[in-house]
Amino acid sequence: MIEDNLELNEKTKKEIEEAKKRIDQGKFLTMEEVAKKYGV
Repeated sequence: MIEDNLELNEKTKKEIEEAKKRIDQGKFLTMEEVAKKYGV
């Protein structure tokens, strides 16, 4: 069972912050864009 009080490690926190920055900069694809691009 996963405990709710576990902390994220520093690597994970850094990766989340970097992902947030990419999202803010528009550097991501929506699911619709991925489906169209790859024919899914």
